[in-house]
Amino acid sequence: MNRPKTGRGLKRIAVAAALVALVILAFLLKNQVAAMVTDSTDLSSLTVSGIRLDQNMAELDLSRTPKDPSFTDKKTGDTEYRYYKDFSIAYNRSGEIIILRTMSPDGVVSAGGVTLQTLEEAAGILGKHYTVRMYDYDQGLRARVYYDKKSRIKASFVYPHKFRKEGVIIWAILERY
Repeated sequence: MNRPKTGRGLKRIAVAAALVALVILAFLLKNQVAAMVTDSTDLSSLTVSGIRLDQNMAELDLSRTPKDPSFTDKKTGDTEYRYYKDFSIAYNRSGEIIILRTMSPDGVVSAGGVTLQTLEEAAGILGKHYTVRMYDYDQGLRARVYYDKKSRIKASFVYPHKFRKEGVIIWAILERY
């Protein structure tokens, strides 16, 4: 025999649903919260293979830059992706570069002309205002993430955390947010 739900039973269901919604919302907003609570760092001097995020694709001559045969250039929505040896570029319809990514440990990320190969070098130049996030749990990768709130740039330095030489940057991602 089923009894009708009481007010207390409905309250418990409502509280449980609110908690589930809060957990989902927190998961979805964690990147925005990290950007808000982390102090800003000037990332305007960062480049990948000599290319800055504030450049336009029309300004670049990449005709002599070797392509990466492992990847096919693609377009999704308003964004185009081009893959070169050791780095990739994503840009929007107007040619604004929105993502620069090193594709191997040989990819060059630099700040003010100084090549960054380790987390110590990055901290020495960029400072200690960053967050650490899990990047890929299965591969044992973490990312040290810096935010430039003025230029709206996010720089992620990905490094191995488990069973490998910690502190070496294996690739970097510069992106607009």
